[in-house]
Amino acid sequence: MQQKKTVLFLFYFFSLNFFTLHLGLVIGTELLALSFFQLFLAFFILNKNSGHWLALTFLSRYNFLIFTPFLILNKNIKQIAKNIGLFLLITIPWFVFNKIKWGNYFTSIADSFYLNIFSRLDRVETFNPISFLEVINWFLPILILGLMVPIIILIRSKRYKISDYKYEILFLVIFGLFFYDVYTIPFKITRYMFNMTLPIAFFCTLGAIFIIKNLKNKYYRNIFIMLLMVGFLISVIVLGVMHFKITESDTMYLEAANDIKELGLLNCRILSPHWVMVNYYTGNIRHMQYSIEDHLNAGEIMLIFYNDRTIDDKFTEKDLEAVPKLKQTQTYMIILPEHINQTSCIQTTGYSEPIKSDSCEVLSGKFNSEFMKNLFVKTCIGINYLSI
Repeated sequence: MQQKKTVLFLFYFFSLNFFTLHLGLVIGTELLALSFFQLFLAFFILNKNSGHWLALTFLSRYNFLIFTPFLILNKNIKQIAKNIGLFLLITIPWFVFNKIKWGNYFTSIADSFYLNIFSRLDRVETFNPISFLEVINWFLPILILGLMVPIIILIRSKRYKISDYKYEILFLVIFGLFFYDVYTIPFKITRYMFNMTLPIAFFCTLGAIFIIKNLKNKYYRNIFIMLLMVGFLISVIVLGVMHFKITESDTMYLEAANDIKELGLLNCRILSPHWVMVNYYTGNIRHMQYSIEDHLNAGEIMLIFYNDRTIDDKFTEKDLEAVPKLKQTQTYMIILPEHINQTSCIQTTGYSEPIKSDSCEVLSGKFNSEFMKNLFVKTCIGINYLSI
């Protein structure tokens, strides 16, 4: 019993590494999705009904759809049917809501795909293995040892039964799927590697248990535990300093939000490459999809931070010289098309309108073959009872 508590404590400890705490509590639904996924894995390993947990995981972050084959990894046909049924029971109401609200079952998925993949296909980045270090941070030596533990046990025991290493294989597969997900995304930011903290925590736990078991002297075991605690405390202190420190970016976004309020533009839809950050303050900032010229012709207001460029910028410094500016500071400008004011601007609709209306066409971008694209579009339209 004591050994089980130690294992659970170590796994929880390694799950709360610096990277997890830094990103999991700031942006997105990564922590929520990973929590649901861990519940799914727990029920999956215990051979209990688990489809509902994977459904909640999928609804939190659509990229977890890659794990749906896990639902049929069972020798019991009835259990497979239950898991698939539970998955559909949780997800279908959301698809039906999409159909009622926007006319397409897959609108939300299409918007997510467009934002993260389709809109960035022209800016593909190569994967940098060094980025792993930010996710693993100071757990690296323990992780390396944890990856070697199954090999060490295999050499020592000479047990070649796959069932003896089923959990290690399971988490290697999970790591591989998470890596594939990140590798295939055009724009690779470290945030997208958040899910890898789960297999990293698993193998770090293996490494730590191996160290504790092989430290016969209780004094040395206590020193090892103390080193872990000190490392964790240092991480928390650094994290606290980072989160309570007001940066120049924080000030910049807040000032822009205040200007939007003072200029009476809160009811107007404003487009920006930095739409996520400013939207926290105003609620009316949306993704800037096209060039400045295209949005000007459409009579849309834009917020540009010209000293803080992003991968989504579709303009040059020269493009900013002749644009009609309502306000300009040292860090940003608010671009207001001619003949547009607070009342004639395009009104913000909150999240009542999708980013893209052609959901089937957007999702077809997942395929490289023209045949598969056309087949998917026709199938998608057919499912939605739309005219071809």
